[in-house]
Amino acid sequence: MDIESKMRETFPESQGMLSVSTAQRGGPADGSLQSGDIVIAINGKPVIEFVSLEETLDSSIGQTVHISVWRGNKAYDMHIRVQDMCEITPNRFIEIGGGVVNEVSYQVARGYGIQTGGVYVASSGHVLGSASAWRGSVIVSVNNIATPNLDAFASALSQLSEGSRVPIRLFSLDKPYRQKVVIMNVTTHWHALRMATRDECTGYWIYRDLDPPALRIGAIEPQTASVPQLPATLAPAHRVWPSLVYLDFHIPYLVDGMKNTQFAGPGFIVDKEKGYIACDRDTVPTGVGDVYITIAGSIVLAGRVEFLHPVYNFAIVQYDPQLIGSTPVENIRFHPDYYEGSRRLAQGDDVYLVGVSADQSPVVRRTEVSSRSMVSTRECVPPRFRCTNIEGVKLHDQPSCQGGVLCDDQGRVMALWVGVSSQDSNNKDVSTMSGLDVAILRPTVESLRNNQGPPNIRSLDAVFWTMRLAPARTLGLSPERISQIEEHSSDNPRLFYVMGLSTSESPAAKLLTTGDIILEKNGKLVRDVNDIGVIQDDECVELVVLRDGKEVTLRVPTTGLNGMETQRVVHWLGALIQQPYRAVHEQVRHLPSGVYVSCTLYGSPANCYGLRPGMWITEVENRAVKTIDEFVAILKELQLGWPESASEEPSLRDMRTARYVRITVVNKTEVTKVLSLRVDGHFWPAWQLIHDSGTATGWKSIRHL
Repeated sequence: MDIESKMRETFPESQGMLSVSTAQRGGPADGSLQSGDIVIAINGKPVIEFVSLEETLDSSIGQTVHISVWRGNKAYDMHIRVQDMCEITPNRFIEIGGGVVNEVSYQVARGYGIQTGGVYVASSGHVLGSASAWRGSVIVSVNNIATPNLDAFASALSQLSEGSRVPIRLFSLDKPYRQKVVIMNVTTHWHALRMATRDECTGYWIYRDLDPPALRIGAIEPQTASVPQLPATLAPAHRVWPSLVYLDFHIPYLVDGMKNTQFAGPGFIVDKEKGYIACDRDTVPTGVGDVYITIAGSIVLAGRVEFLHPVYNFAIVQYDPQLIGSTPVENIRFHPDYYEGSRRLAQGDDVYLVGVSADQSPVVRRTEVSSRSMVSTRECVPPRFRCTNIEGVKLHDQPSCQGGVLCDDQGRVMALWVGVSSQDSNNKDVSTMSGLDVAILRPTVESLRNNQGPPNIRSLDAVFWTMRLAPARTLGLSPERISQIEEHSSDNPRLFYVMGLSTSESPAAKLLTTGDIILEKNGKLVRDVNDIGVIQDDECVELVVLRDGKEVTLRVPTTGLNGMETQRVVHWLGALIQQPYRAVHEQVRHLPSGVYVSCTLYGSPANCYGLRPGMWITEVENRAVKTIDEFVAILKELQLGWPESASEEPSLRDMRTARYVRITVVNKTEVTKVLSLRVDGHFWPAWQLIHDSGTATGWKSIRHL
């Protein structure tokens, strides 16, 4: 009797038999069972449905079973070990650089036809994200050390050096046939490096710290490279190229209104002896992050953000010049007339654009200035830095590049060609190119060159825009004043008015009003936005403004601005909290408190219980908080932030006990809410970042409050 007849006789009510759909790659049945095999019996007992098959397998874990199958027109018998499903179900994960990796689960492996046990990227975070090892990647090796499982991955990490850059080999789940080798920045100091293991008795995940990458001991060996020699056809780029570098900037936390974590663009060496580089704030938008500098297309150094101009669109980063040996870099050559501000680019001027393309190759074009006008940016959501109170130039037939300089035929720089970041009407980030006068760099560069630190920058806390004489006449500007303006500005007569206030809290904001037309500053006619956009040194200025058709004289105090505005970030229950920064001030009538929620992390108590970015915390357990210090003090007093010391861990009873905290929050439209957040110091312990100029990155991470 054939197999079919025997099975029909044994199972007369059955409608079919079991067949093999797939054999898991690398599993016990791989190489034995094949797709399409019809299961006849297991351990000599005929099987025709799943229940009896599962009962036999569940009772034979770790043992070998005898399976009979029908393949084609022939029967086969084979012995296969029954694997425990728990062996291929991840019960551990590693938190690295804000990301999470675990071993490839059976479900993932089955769905993509790969083996279980490799290192799967569940969340990329800061460190893995620097190598574009995104979610869904499987890491094969780290620094040429194979990583078949989590233990091997942890061991490979412990052999690295903090601050180094190492290759990792990986593949994406949707393309397992194609491996890639990418470079990873080893910067684990921003986040905890720890492994979590599931306790099978309690169901809780127990953390233990892993050995971090070792700090580098001794001096780093200098590297020397040659600057590429550009052909004569690319003149005058050969004079500028030794001064150009390329910057990569990676942000570990979304603070200061950031929505992206990776930025790149060119920089310009302004002091090779001290290692100062100027770049735009589309490349380095905030001070919290890691900056990597590529010099001569060959040497990659870690740098540090030294200065962020609070109004103009430039930043200063610094590297250690001793680390580039005798590499022939040069200071960028400024045209003296444009650097000192006696001249500036105007419509019709001939210029050479020397830029850097996306692949870091030179872009050179001779062109002319098509227009000069105020740089326009919008208020961003969430609030972040935007360039204001400055003029820029546009070019005819401007080529596509990431930035560069505008210079003459001798390579003397007259303006920086930079990206200006803003948002469109749908709050989508956009970047436009504009040429900014090099004169705006002079106070900062000269102050740093003279070892005086960043310059004293002061502001009238207002956003200015241009106004033509016709509307000004309608608003009550006198004929005498119009004649005076035309006499001193015959080429382009215009005025500047207050379009908006940068804050409502400062003394200047209490004196100036939207719509005020600025006529004079300290007895001199205001002819350029640079006269009022940024105030150097003066703690008080005398302004003559046109308000409601009348000229009014005001004595206006100026506000001192910081070149590193954010000094502290506190993490609590998944919320990143900082002092409200300048862009936040611009978008509210008044500040509810000094405790501003900049970001909430997905899955955290803050995110799940309704705390959102752009809110202010004003009360904790009915106790008012006005500053970050008051907020942290209450958390410590009420034991609402774990751990309170570097060694303290919550007990198992604490983890089982649901504890909630009541907070009062206010949004920017001044709507008040009361939220109740579950306190979870195990998965979301409190920590803080403190700006510290004595560290390599300028920041110190403290794993407790």
